[in-house]
Parts: sequence; C-alpha cells; structure tokens
Amino acid sequence: MKKLDVHVSGFCCYRISSEPKYCTPPNVYSGPDPMTKFYDHVMEESRVISKIVSHTVPMRRMTSDEHKLHEAATECVNCGDPFSDRNLKVRHHDHVSGEYLFLSCQKCNLHLKLRKAGKIRKYGKKNYEENVLLPILFHNLKNYDAHFVLKHFEKKYVEHHGEDGSVSFDDVEVTPQNL
Repeated sequence: MKKLDVHVSGFCCYRISSEPKYCTPPNVYSGPDPMTKFYDHVMEESRVISKIVSHTVPMRRMTSDEHKLHEAATECVNCGDPFSDRNLKVRHHDHVSGEYLFLSCQKCNLHLKLRKAGKIRKYGKKNYEENVLLPILFHNLKNYDAHFVLKHFEKKYVEHHGEDGSVSFDDVEVTPQNL
C-alpha cells in the first residue's frame, strides 16, 4: 500500500468588487494538480486586477450635500483626529469608479491607498507590471487546509529577474484571523 499526503481535490474562487462589472462568477476546479491550477488562477487574477486599478478614474463632482458635509467637518471620519494645518482635510474616493467615499485626513487617505509593488514581473513568457498587493481570503484555512496551500506554494510565483541577471523574490505574508 502506498501512502499519499495529497488530499486537496479542488478549489472555488471568485472576484468581488463594489463595481459589478469587475465581479466574476465562482471559478470551480476539481481535477488533477489542483494546487498548481489554484496558484495559476491567483496569478491571472493578480494581472487582471492590476490592470483594472492601473487606470485611475478622477473623482466625480461632489453633490451639494457632500460638499456641505465636507465644509462643516472638523475631524477625520476614519481616525477621528481633528483637522488642522498639519492634518489636512481631503476627499477620499474610489479610484476605480470615481465615487466620493468619505472625508478623511491626508494621513488616513495615504494609508488607505492601494499598496503597490512597482516591479516588473516575469510570468511565463510575458512581462507585466504588478501594481497592487492582492489580499486573498481563505475559508477554514486555520487548521488542515493551510498545510496543503503553503506546502504547494512555489517560489516561481514571486520570483523577479533583474536586467543585470539578479534574482529576487516578493514577500508573502500570511495574516491569521480567527473569528
């Protein structure tokens, strides 16, 4: 009898967005080599999402009600700190839709900005700019499943080749969150 340690049989992923045109139906895979298929799917999603967010849409005109709230506000909606000459009042907006979201201080507005990698990535035969940090949420990853997801992760997914022949790797962070 041969003992196998591979128990992953498939995955289901879908993209969610406040912009319905960017949402996707569930992508369900069950078959041979599901972990490679999963990581390939995640890398493709990263490319698509980076392309979506690389086109910044200017903020739409504020409504008169939004403008009145903006003028009357004395503190940041996000952190609660008062506005001052050193803590400026700014309009936080969605760069994909152009929708005004809320009033914030300049510090919070910068912290809420998408994190950019800013590196040229090589994946397969194509080079592309990886623009944003892609958060991925897993259901039930805290126990059994985490072992398989992490065990099958390959460095090729975060590898960069410099023009000078150097090789570097992106950081991969795992942030546990137990509810």
